[in-house]
Amino acid sequence: MALPLREFIDTLTILGMSRLRYELVAIPLIFILGLWFISCQLLNEDNAVGQKLVRGSYDLPYIVSLGALEDSEVVIVYLDFRTYNLLGLEPLERFPRHHYAHLLRLLNQAGVRAVAFDIVFSGESEADSDAEFASAIQEVGNVYLAGEISQSSQDVTRITRIHTSQIEQPYAPFLDSAQGWGLASLPIDHDLVIRRNLPFFREFNIPSLSGIVAQSELQTSVPDGPLWNYFYGPPYTLPHLSMGDFLENPEAYHEFFQDKIVLVGARPTTSGFGMIQDEFRSPFFNQGNAVELFHAGVEIHATQLLNIIRRDWLTRPAKNTEVILFFVSSFFIVSVLCLLRPWSAVLVSLWMLGVLMGISVVVFHGFQWWTAWGVVGAVQIPGGLVASMTNRSLEWYIERRRFLASQRIADQRIREQASLLDQARDAILVCTLEGYVTYFNRCAGDLYNWKSEDSKPDQCFSFLKTLVYPEHFNDIVKQAQSRGEWVGEILQFRADGNRISIDSRWTIFNPPAIGTTHILMINTDITQKKIMEEQLYRAQRMDTIGAIAGGVAHDLNNILSPILMGVQLLKRQSPQPHDLKLLDAIESSTRRGAQMIHQVLAFSKGRLAEKTSVDPRKILVELEQFLVSTFPESIKIRMIIPDDLWTIMADSTQVHQVLLNLSINSRDAMPDGGELLIAADNAEFSQNGEPIPPGLHSGRHVLIMVSDSGSGMDESVAKKVFEPFFTTKPVGKGTGLGLASVANIVKYHNGAIQLHTEPGNGTTFEIYFPATPASNEPVSPAPSSLTLDPASRYVLVVDEELAFRELIHGYLSEHGFVVATAGTGAEALSLLSSPGKRPDLAILNSSLPGFTNLDKELFHTGPLAAIPLVLLHDSNSPGFEDTLSDAEKIILQKPFTMDQLLLSISTILRKNSPSASL
Repeated sequence: MALPLREFIDTLTILGMSRLRYELVAIPLIFILGLWFISCQLLNEDNAVGQKLVRGSYDLPYIVSLGALEDSEVVIVYLDFRTYNLLGLEPLERFPRHHYAHLLRLLNQAGVRAVAFDIVFSGESEADSDAEFASAIQEVGNVYLAGEISQSSQDVTRITRIHTSQIEQPYAPFLDSAQGWGLASLPIDHDLVIRRNLPFFREFNIPSLSGIVAQSELQTSVPDGPLWNYFYGPPYTLPHLSMGDFLENPEAYHEFFQDKIVLVGARPTTSGFGMIQDEFRSPFFNQGNAVELFHAGVEIHATQLLNIIRRDWLTRPAKNTEVILFFVSSFFIVSVLCLLRPWSAVLVSLWMLGVLMGISVVVFHGFQWWTAWGVVGAVQIPGGLVASMTNRSLEWYIERRRFLASQRIADQRIREQASLLDQARDAILVCTLEGYVTYFNRCAGDLYNWKSEDSKPDQCFSFLKTLVYPEHFNDIVKQAQSRGEWVGEILQFRADGNRISIDSRWTIFNPPAIGTTHILMINTDITQKKIMEEQLYRAQRMDTIGAIAGGVAHDLNNILSPILMGVQLLKRQSPQPHDLKLLDAIESSTRRGAQMIHQVLAFSKGRLAEKTSVDPRKILVELEQFLVSTFPESIKIRMIIPDDLWTIMADSTQVHQVLLNLSINSRDAMPDGGELLIAADNAEFSQNGEPIPPGLHSGRHVLIMVSDSGSGMDESVAKKVFEPFFTTKPVGKGTGLGLASVANIVKYHNGAIQLHTEPGNGTTFEIYFPATPASNEPVSPAPSSLTLDPASRYVLVVDEELAFRELIHGYLSEHGFVVATAGTGAEALSLLSSPGKRPDLAILNSSLPGFTNLDKELFHTGPLAAIPLVLLHDSNSPGFEDTLSDAEKIILQKPFTMDQLLLSISTILRKNSPSASL
């Protein structure tokens, strides 16, 4: 019954739509109400689109018609670069106030009506200049000063700031002598244009600079409603004069200033928006002269004052009036255009737009009245045009509905026959040879994150959009047509953008109900399988690399050990400064190589690094030198390292690795350049203090922050950055192990790492390392020599390297030891078994061939029983030394210095013979 019922419903729909004259009532009404609603929304200036349309309605009449300015009651005196040059002053210096006093007296002699300063005299300067300026203000009488609104902010929390506004009044001695004062602050829009005229700041109960002059000099009343500036021309249209020209020849300009209100202010000269000082963008546009893009601040005040004097400010209808006006315009536009064919409607729409612009310009300049007519031109006229096209497209739509109804019946038959396919575990799809999906089962919907309604014929989507390489689609179709089917792997995208690997089987078939050739696809998701295989391959490669690195590092370790000890012996024998400097360089390079080998060995065997007391300042200084020399110049590197930074218990190389990994990630996030900030600070947490970061305990910590100004990450990516093998970099550019290693190293050091990021606003990592406990006990220096008993000690040295044995033999012999050496385990056992004096101490390479498989009894009941051992360890030994107690052995990491060897000998002998003189 389902199929006949659906056919019956489709038939009723087609008949109803063909008979109903829906477009005569419903379409115009819907468009009228819709356009009116959109227009009302765009009147709100919080809307970004509405801002541009409303402000464009204000700006465009200035561009179309410039107008002309007749004789002005207000003139401007500019403090410009000519003035500074004439007086021999630097533009960056504070302008001496006695020059202002001289200007006031000259203006008074010229017979000005009043003088207003668009300059804030907020504090005292030189006493003589201040006194002279105050005296000049009192002499002239009608002088008005400017104050301003200063903004200040205060951090409440790390992310919350409180913004406050304060009034900065003129300097009190000047204010006592002046006629009055007003605020010079201007209500600026986001595009740097001053459109509003505020004669009175009601929030602070203080008049503006132009308002106080008009109120005091002209007794002019201003309406309570909003006023809008009416600009008389492009920048520098109002009569103006350089202060330098006036000071140079004041008598020539008496007629210019006679009975005028004079505004004094700065005249910056800028060439672009990046250099704007006390200037604001002009609504006039002159592409040929960039300087004329900006009005000086004092010219804005003069324009507002002239608006009040002439009462020719701009007015805008109330919001309710504009709402009614837009409703009437929507009704007229839609009603006219819906009666026309599409091409005729296009021509009439262009004519309406021209008439609208002409009327707006005439009303703007002739009656000083404006409204947001840009909403009508940008929204209502195009909307009426769309209504006309919709109206005339309805008949075509009815015909298309008839065709789709028949096609829907055929598709419905396919779905009913394939309803059981929803139970399959594979994704099953049917699509055309052009790649449009006509059917998919439930598993396919789950796999690709599709919704069932996406398979409707009028909403079908392209299978090509899901392919990572859509150019392969046609090749696969040709192979399937020639062979009847195609089997292989493809890469696709889910609807949420994630990429998946698919094992796909395509079969060509021709459904009788449709009559056209289609493709049946059976797809299996093998994404996790591919990921696990790739991880397995990576793990195998890492195991192989670790084994090779371990062997190479072991050999290098044996090579560096005699070099390090030999350098120390040479330093004792060569007092020449040049030789000592060269030997110091060799020793430093050898130590650095030894640290690197230690890390390679620890990595290859999975051993934990040795933690010592480390000064993080040295690591940060070394890191800065490396970054400056290797990072591109487009990245600015800034370091903040306090002098009182606490020490930490850590492995310095691993800490260096953490900071280097984070710095490289920051560099990759700023391909076009930016700023990399690395800062450190002490942080102490207590149970009753500020919240302790997750993963930390109370106590002293050192915080190291790595912050960049790069692209940042969204929340979904930030949750996975510490997972192994997760990376956002292209294939071959990253392994996904960098941040995972960073997290493991920080965790091993009992620290914590926090991530703060936001798309477009950069990324910040905060790493906390526990600081070493505070202590006042003096640290005893390591002994460099031993004081031996009368009877010399007998030492057995067992190591495979001849040069190493000879260096130790020579060095210990100089300190009174009797030394015997052996190169293999067999030689050592032979020496121990032969009659003679028993060794007091054995220096033994723990990984020496012949000792690796010795049983525990060898050290408890055999030749080595009760002999103190100094085990030379290089992190590559099998670890048999774990069977010995701390009293029996001491472990010395290769390579080592002679001082470390003596300290180890002293320590083990002290353990086994406390009464020995050491």
